[in-house]
Amino acid sequence: MNIKIPFSIQKGEIQRDEDRISSINQFIELIVETQMGSFIPDKNFGFIFKNFQFEIFDEQKGTLKLPEKNRQNKEVKYEKKISGSAKNHNTFAYDLKKNIERYETRLKNVEVKMKYEQLGKIITVSVTAELNTDKSTDYKHEIIFQVW
Repeated sequence: MNIKIPFSIQKGEIQRDEDRISSINQFIELIVETQMGSFIPDKNFGFIFKNFQFEIFDEQKGTLKLPEKNRQNKEVKYEKKISGSAKNHNTFAYDLKKNIERYETRLKNVEVKMKYEQLGKIITVSVTAELNTDKSTDYKHEIIFQVW
């Protein structure tokens, strides 16, 4: 994966690159593709969905059941929906929205939607926002990946 930094060198000087959209797209894709906890300087960077390999997946409900330990070391289970918008706290879209807001400061009013297509086992992530500039410019990016 290549990441476009928002700078270029012209005539021996560092200049700001005007292709912000491409840079933002690539950075959001980096967040989505990075397993949470794998970036040593910041364990919160990434997307928790990429950490899953052997969890219980209910295709009918479109949820993942993840065993977690509570403070008394008893096993607690919760279900998180794959499809849905970031308005629902019980979705992976909500988690991704929080990380985009935290790490991609060139965007404001971020909204994230995820959709699971059972037939092709494909997840579509749609990110909409506004560029955080003097002129409010709409931003939209879609990421599609296959699972399991």
